[in-house]
Amino acid sequence: MDRINVEHEVISTLRHCVLNGSDRKIPPTESLGQHGIGLDSLALLEFIIALEKKFGIRFSNGFWTQRGELNLQNVVNEIMAAAAPVSPVRQKLNAPSGKTELIDNSTIAQTTGERGFLQRLARLARRLLFVLSRYIYERERFVILFRQIFESPSPLYSSSLDLTFRVVKHVDDLARLDGFWAPLKSRKKMAIFKKRFLKGCICLTAAKNDKIIGIDWLSETGDHEPLTGLTIRARQGACYAFDLDEHRHYKGKGVGLALLAYSLAETQKRGFHSQVAIVSSRNLKMLSAATALFGFKKCGHIITTRIFRKPKSTWRAGGKSGRGALLLP
Repeated sequence: MDRINVEHEVISTLRHCVLNGSDRKIPPTESLGQHGIGLDSLALLEFIIALEKKFGIRFSNGFWTQRGELNLQNVVNEIMAAAAPVSPVRQKLNAPSGKTELIDNSTIAQTTGERGFLQRLARLARRLLFVLSRYIYERERFVILFRQIFESPSPLYSSSLDLTFRVVKHVDDLARLDGFWAPLKSRKKMAIFKKRFLKGCICLTAAKNDKIIGIDWLSETGDHEPLTGLTIRARQGACYAFDLDEHRHYKGKGVGLALLAYSLAETQKRGFHSQVAIVSSRNLKMLSAATALFGFKKCGHIITTRIFRKPKSTWRAGGKSGRGALLLP
């Protein structure tokens, strides 16, 4: 796709996501801040997610962390740089000879089928190798985030879905989680859900048509984090937010961000002075949203090494470091 077509698609997406269908002129070098979108705006996240889906690309880390002026030209440049160039394959046609060679269609189909099978086999082998390597050894970094609740008002976020938010009051609400996780994970996740609920953790949910499609947890005491192997505790008066999860069929639709906004409001309602959380450094969009849009600040990190899936972690927070239980700032 050439630059003109890319620019046309970007403008079309901007009109749909941000401008409610307005046909106002958008000059390429004009700041998008004049259209209600900026690096501190929830609209930016919706706009970029829509573009990533449309073009099948991922915006670079630099785009999310830059602080320069954001305009249409910059967005198009990012897409052109991220998209792999597609060149038409030109085949040299030989001049027809006096003898015409007939090729059996079944031979072509067989050759194509064999080639497709080998390609699928190669992809499967690469996938298995990747999974196996992560099972043997994996290293992950988590960022510790902190937000003073009464420092600034909690931002509002409305998903494109018609969501209903509530606090789980009874274990019977488990029935509404049917299909939330993949079948292989469901039983284990349900057991963790029950254990947390009976321990007194606060479960927040986002539902669509009475079907739970988002979960977030709050605790005033802390919880054991299986991904890091650490027992993470919150200080008195602080609230630990953890294990924010979206229904597997509703990923990328803003459910997590809407639930995060609700959790901040619920944290304030319950009288906590701050909320702390950990986010994987791989989850760049959530990190960007939490810091740029929701007012969280980075206050430490956790480095986790997993050998045969057994985690060992070191942490640094509040000027201290350690390997055991972590008391969040």
